[in-house]
Amino acid sequence: MKKIPLKAGFLILLTFIISFSCSTVHSPKEFDPVTVFDHPDPSSRPNCFWWWFNSLVDKEGITRDLEEFKDKGMGGVTLVCTGNEYGVAPMPSGPVFLSPEWRELYKFAVNECARLGLEMGVNFCGGGWCM
Repeated sequence: MKKIPLKAGFLILLTFIISFSCSTVHSPKEFDPVTVFDHPDPSSRPNCFWWWFNSLVDKEGITRDLEEFKDKGMGGVTLVCTGNEYGVAPMPSGPVFLSPEWRELYKFAVNECARLGLEMGVNFCGGGWCM
């Protein structure tokens, strides 16, 4: 029995993989790009940054924001909290980052995301500017 050279064996394997993957593609009758674009699979939906500037948030605003994100087709959010100590002049601010009040709002946001079927990530860097 004759040995197949390594290069030829690799090309045969590559051809097999390409053939197999092409055989699983939907036929044109099954695939409608307009439908897929208008109603993407949840794993294909975009996520966005969701800024909590100076923690100026409340439960009503959290619900409103997340429902709007969902209605606009977003798949999830990445929460970025800018903290409370940034800026030149004193600015209005909400609960201090990671305080009990802030954590309560955070838990509420996590539960709202779960209710709406949104993914939620979080960025815990100081101010969000160095991300």
